[in-house]
Amino acid sequence: HGRRSAVVDFTGTTAQLATNYNAPEPVTRAAVLYVFRLLVDDNIPMNEGVMKPLEVILPEGTMLSPKTRRR
Repeated sequence: HGRRSAVVDFTGTTAQLATNYNAPEPVTRAAVLYVFRLLVDDNIPMNEGVMKPLEVILPEGTMLSPKTRRR
């Protein structure tokens, strides 16, 4: 078997919003993992290496990777 990998690029995503409609980066990464677990016809163990074959490009300051605000 050849090494399989994927790039998920969220470049061009809407800038973060002033409302609570943003998704913090860990939530976005969890959603990506969920989709790939659905696509793979096999049991994928949930461990540290599960995301290694996936490159997730999440530009900071977008609604899928908002910057934290300091109060």
